[in-house]
Amino acid sequence: MHREAVLKRVNLGVILIDVDCFKQYNDTYGHVKGDSCLRKIGKQIKNEMNENILCARYGGDEFCVILLNKSNEFVIKCAKRIENSISKLDIRHETSTRLDKVSITTGVCNYVPDELSTIEEFINKADENLYHIKHQWKTDKNDKTNKSLAI
Repeated sequence: MHREAVLKRVNLGVILIDVDCFKQYNDTYGHVKGDSCLRKIGKQIKNEMNENILCARYGGDEFCVILLNKSNEFVIKCAKRIENSISKLDIRHETSTRLDKVSITTGVCNYVPDELSTIEEFINKADENLYHIKHQWKTDKNDKTNKSLAI
């Protein structure tokens, strides 16, 4: 998809998804429930996206969605739709420092790559945006909204 975006000079969008406070989830409920939780999240992410959008587990408690030739607005709407969808799963997480149920934070990156760019750069930029958002909600514990819309 990265090569195609370079050749066609179209946007490559990356949504990086991190499950909030997942270490605490595993510590509280155990790894079997943790694995089940990740499977539910992965399935939900895939259900929210169409077949032309790549959805994958990226590692640990992170997932990645890659979109080709989509506007910033579309990529942001996808991130919000995924966030809302995971929230609606209503998986209890009593030791989370964010909410009392499993939640996610997303980092978004979307632009036209050049010949020298790599997919890793897109993922790293989305990851930077994700952790910037996580830092914001950890700093202001009263604000539980997800502002993970950085491009």
